[in-house]
Amino acid sequence: PLTITAIGGGLTRTATTTLTVTDDLPPVVKAPVYGLVHPSKLTASIPVQTVWSAADTSGISGYGVQRQVDGGPSEELALPSPSSTSATESFSFGSVYIYAARATDGFGNASDWVAGTSAAVVLAEQTSSSIVYAGAWNSGANKYASGSSLKYATRSNASATYSFSGGGVAWVAYRGPNRGSARVYVDGVYKKTVSLYAST
Repeated sequence: PLTITAIGGGLTRTATTTLTVTDDLPPVVKAPVYGLVHPSKLTASIPVQTVWSAADTSGISGYGVQRQVDGGPSEELALPSPSSTSATESFSFGSVYIYAARATDGFGNASDWVAGTSAAVVLAEQTSSSIVYAGAWNSGANKYASGSSLKYATRSNASATYSFSGGGVAWVAYRGPNRGSARVYVDGVYKKTVSLYAST
């Protein structure tokens, strides 16, 4: 509530009114980003998690998400709840995906659709020219391997370097009683030692 008083010429007049401040600005949406889901089993497709978010002073009442595959029409996803900020779906090898998100605030203001970058999953077998081997490596046929064979080292300090440009990478390996461990580096920075030993 506001009271306005005016004085002039020996007169005073007063009026009252109510000022209502409303939010007519849409939420600010961050473009969807993608990440590989771990652990996963290698099949004809790979589970990928898409994450989106938005900010608004009036709060977010709900989201909408669209998906486009290989340049086809965009289709809106059915989210578990209006407030969901992620979805996990399988990406097929060789297909290109684009997700877009929008948000609605507490006053019903809806943003435009904000698209993420295009995303695709790529499978590189151990015979790929993108992989550079150093040290002693052996090759062996294996019916469980996606490429029907795999490489393995029997001496320490053997290395395999995979060069790529992307937002995520996964390494698929055989596990068994005759397997050792490997140190993993990303962009030259040590991340973790992974044991490939399994009793069966």
